[in-house]
Amino acid sequence: NSTHGHFCALRDTLVNTSANGGHSIRIWLHVEGDKTPQFDADGFVVATDASNTLISDMRRYLRAAAELDVLVFFVLWNGAVLKNEQTKALFASPPRLDSYIKNVLTPMAAALAGEPGLGGWEVMNEPEGSVAAGVADADPCFDTMALKNTGAGWAQSTPIPMKQVLTFVGRQAAAIHAADADALVTVGAWSEHSVSDALGLKDYYTPECLKKAAGGAAGAYLDFKQVHSYATAPGKTWNPTSPFRHSAK
Repeated sequence: NSTHGHFCALRDTLVNTSANGGHSIRIWLHVEGDKTPQFDADGFVVATDASNTLISDMRRYLRAAAELDVLVFFVLWNGAVLKNEQTKALFASPPRLDSYIKNVLTPMAAALAGEPGLGGWEVMNEPEGSVAAGVADADPCFDTMALKNTGAGWAQSTPIPMKQVLTFVGRQAAAIHAADADALVTVGAWSEHSVSDALGLKDYYTPECLKKAAGGAAGAYLDFKQVHSYATAPGKTWNPTSPFRHSAK
């Protein structure tokens, strides 16, 4: 329910992306949950937003992107910085997560299914920022010893257990797939350390682990992997295991 000027500014970004040869863009949706979705006093999600215009605004944006041959990937949440207590409660409270899926995510994914400008859905940007790293667990899916001393967990004074993170991701992936069978779902992993089994690393987002965390939901899987990689000082060099230093072969 923002002004037309905000739409124009967003469209300008699409125009500039297209003009420079770009054909895809990530745009963050709820981010930390400060503006959307709409929470009630008890922390349950009751609507997309205060004015119930979010879905129509998203559709307008997708159609502007399609006219420019740009695919939009909506990033639902941001794990790299997560301070909103109502949003963090979604991880630990299945009923609260249910309320988001029922009242926002499912209607949103169903309403936008088939939009040619929709590239896919990213459940969360860098969930590893909020995960509890270096915690042993009898279940390999939830054991985060492989992330010890990697930098994971930087965003939380009280990090979130991996099981809750995978439940959060898996249940939303399943809901999107149920609402739109053709939808593509991913996660924006902060580095290769959490999304690959190559080079001695560990992939936490396997279909087996996501399905287990999501209570057996058939649609709890990612359609493609996304990995971020950062050059670090001194010398701005890539990590030894960075994808920029290895061939896919």
